[in-house]
Amino acid sequence: MSDYVEVVALVEGKTEQVFIDKLLGKYLADRNIFMTAIQLSKPGQKGGDVKFSRALKDISSHLKERPNTYVT
Repeated sequence: MSDYVEVVALVEGKTEQVFIDKLLGKYLADRNIFMTAIQLSKPGQKGGDVKFSRALKDISSHLKERPNTYVT
């Protein structure tokens, strides 16, 4: 078992992604929690209006990658 935690944050748009990458990610990294923000919206889209079916597909995909990864 590893001594760190990996969290994938599925976000609606650029604002949430920047918040995690620039602020929250750095804070958590000091505590061995590594957070990656991934946008659910389509390229070129402003964000928001994400269908649950799309989110479910992305959530399933990330959970299958490795057993010690969390998705939020």
